[in-house]
Amino acid sequence: MASAERTVIALELHPKNGVTPEDIKSAVVNHVASAMRELGRFGNVSAVRLLQDRADSRHLLLVSTDSSWNPTTTIGNLGAITRIDHLGSFHFVALASLDGTETSGQTDPGRDLGNDVRLFELRPTSGSTPDDLAEAVDTQLATRVGAPSTRSGNVLNVSLLRQNDADRHLLFFGVDTGTSPNNESRLAALRDTADVKELGSFIQQPLP
Repeated sequence: MASAERTVIALELHPKNGVTPEDIKSAVVNHVASAMRELGRFGNVSAVRLLQDRADSRHLLLVSTDSSWNPTTTIGNLGAITRIDHLGSFHFVALASLDGTETSGQTDPGRDLGNDVRLFELRPTSGSTPDDLAEAVDTQLATRVGAPSTRSGNVLNVSLLRQNDADRHLLFFGVDTGTSPNNESRLAALRDTADVKELGSFIQQPLP
């Protein structure tokens, strides 16, 4: 985990009628990403990531901070155009195959989670621990980052977040495009140590 991203606030955005993805992106840039320039002693915003669901208008907003941060005022500014659901506060889990970093560095600037990002909710099964879950993600998925290229489904990023003071995890699995049988079998293997629920497929929106 990068030291500047000790806390990640995850929010689900549901645009109101007539609001476009560009409206959402502009609002995030103006009201949230701009906070990265407002440095203080505590609660500095170190990264902002915006993902759009491929299936509908839902967006996922990830706000990373260097310490505790109260998003009420900043996030509240988005309330005029979207309903906001708070998914919780998380922290990155270091994966050994990625040298302890939270993203692979294989992707374009502004799309560090991958070009085609699938999101999963993971919880350790009975008898398994969060460490077991992280080891399974590392073994099954993170080892595929930077593997020799195939026609589709090349793994660009694997990021695992754990909810603070809970066993709930969010897994971001980013590929270049498409799927592959190998990836699907590796994702299925996670069920040996985790309850797996797929939450959607997203496109990360580059932010200026």
